Amino acid sequence: MEIWPHDLNRPIIEPLDVPECPIDSRNASNLKYKVDMEATNPPSEPNSPKFRKPLLVFVLGSVAGVIIWMLGPVLFGKKEIWDAGVGKYLLLLTIGNFLVSMISPKHCYVASFGLYSGQLAYLFTAFPLSPFFVLGTLLLGVYSLVSTVGGLILVLSSAVKKRASRKA
Repeated sequence: MEIWPHDLNRPIIEPLDVPECPIDSRNASNLKYKVDMEATNPPSEPNSPKFRKPLLVFVLGSVAGVIIWMLGPVLFGKKEIWDAGVGKYLLLLTIGNFLVSMISPKHCYVASFGLYSGQLAYLFTAFPLSPFFVLGTLLLGVYSLVSTVGGLILVLSSAVKKRASRKA
């Protein structure tokens, strides 16, 4: 079902049943016409502001995923970062998710998908295919979902802060 272009049988501006009165700019309720906002606005597109923050969070999450794998050999001296220890790896992923989610805390799950896609892209380009590749991609997904804890911490802390400001 396509919303745009608008249905020609339905008027965009419909007259309201209000008595004749001068328009008062302080009170919009006495306007003579109402505008059908669905008909005048096209549906959301990927470049609309509604999609910009999640897209930015996803891209930065992907970049963070690549950076985490690139820094693995430098920080821990291991070719694959999870060889340094799952705890260290999860800590880096959680910190990465936390930092990326600071842009938009409600999109912390998008940061997890971004981290996963960035790590997957790095694995495809930096390592040859092996019999353990499928297992590695599954583990990347699980670890990336666990890293959502970093974003959830941010979401919970902002919720607590809002609640505390309401009580004050």
